[in-house]
Amino acid sequence: MKDLRHQDNNQVLMKETPQLREWPTFTGEDDHNDKEEESDSEKDTEESETSESDEINNIKAKINNIDLIYEVLDVNSNLPQVGTSDTSLKNIQDAKLYRTKPAKGMGYTAGKSSIRIVIVGNQEAKVNLDTGAYSTCVGKNSLKSIVPDWEEKLIPIQGDKFSSSSESMKLLGIIDLTLTFPHPSQCIRVKVEFVVMKNCTSNHFILGNDYLSIYGIDISSQKDRYYTIGDNKRQKFGVLNNKKQIKVIKKEEKTPEKDFLIRDQLKKAEFNQELTEK
Repeated sequence: MKDLRHQDNNQVLMKETPQLREWPTFTGEDDHNDKEEESDSEKDTEESETSESDEINNIKAKINNIDLIYEVLDVNSNLPQVGTSDTSLKNIQDAKLYRTKPAKGMGYTAGKSSIRIVIVGNQEAKVNLDTGAYSTCVGKNSLKSIVPDWEEKLIPIQGDKFSSSSESMKLLGIIDLTLTFPHPSQCIRVKVEFVVMKNCTSNHFILGNDYLSIYGIDISSQKDRYYTIGDNKRQKFGVLNNKKQIKVIKKEEKTPEKDFLIRDQLKKAEFNQELTEK
């Protein structure tokens, strides 16, 4: 009886004793493999990030290059350009009209000169800002009315030749004058050397391209015609309204009265021989 009980108890104990769970043993190889996988994934991530950053840098470089090219083109377009026969005529735009266009065949009547009152010494004089004149000059008759002792102030001129409308100009010398451009805010004074010409028919002092460029005198031909001197573009000098009237020749019809006057009366008229041109 005792043995059976003991045996039964052993069986009960064996049944009630829980079985131990078998845990996997670590040899270190799996850990090494995991680290290698992690390092490989990190490398892949770094490589992908590097390739993405390289691609982004390439795109940025291309954009910067495009911006640089655009800026260069934009800067060059703002510089004065000299057109040639090789220039591509793609972008063509009609010029804006700043005043009413004359009728066909009457375009020559729209011309204007840039004449301005200046002070020479203590006297007023008219000066023409002539962009078409190569040199600054003045006629003898215009000069002597402003500077009576002009002959005493002449400087000998070198052997240059001047011509106007295929006519050779007779040079007398050079005179150094000071011109004052009056303005309410601030007057501007310039020193100019005029070439004195004997047979110049102009009634004005002519300021040519030489001194227009020396003093930076810019003439605006827009609606409000004016000019500026130097860097101060806000100080505007006006010009005189000296547009010449164009005389229109009308053909008059002959009448018997006019024929009688010309044929009979004027032929019989006698003029006093003492009359002179004056």
